[in-house]
Amino acid sequence: MLVLRHGKSSWDSGAGSDLERPLAKRGKRDAPRVGAWLAAKGLIPDLIISSPAKRACQTARRVAKAVAADPDAVVRDERIYYGGMRDVLGILAECHPDIARVMIVGHNPILESLVSFLGGSGAGAFAARKFFPTCALAWFRMPESWAVLGADSGHLVELIRPGTLEM
Repeated sequence: MLVLRHGKSSWDSGAGSDLERPLAKRGKRDAPRVGAWLAAKGLIPDLIISSPAKRACQTARRVAKAVAADPDAVVRDERIYYGGMRDVLGILAECHPDIARVMIVGHNPILESLVSFLGGSGAGAFAARKFFPTCALAWFRMPESWAVLGADSGHLVELIRPGTLEM
């Protein structure tokens, strides 16, 4: 499983609402870099589920293009924006068993909570500080069934930040 926070957004875009706030220049740059890292590792998502917020959708689409996936296949789910961590776990539980790798694209603090919850002790070192900045990506190995996700059920393989990528 892949958990991706949206790229840096533009606060001075003149957007009429938080949902409409687009990516800033840095967000537009970072999302394809993260996608290129995923492609280089062979971590191509079978399913990308995004918050409906414009900045999250733009991030998801840019990553999809970078991994040669169809950006139009990104699924939007309002629960990622309006809900909480339990809602995101519910989204994952609804995934078909044949889907091996899901990418969730959304927002803090929900995603930080999700990473800490699923990663348990593996993510514990990060819990004391802000560890999930914009366009950060957490890569997990997960149990076979999406329906059995609980505390410490995932293994945090890697946490990357776009500023550390040499691409």
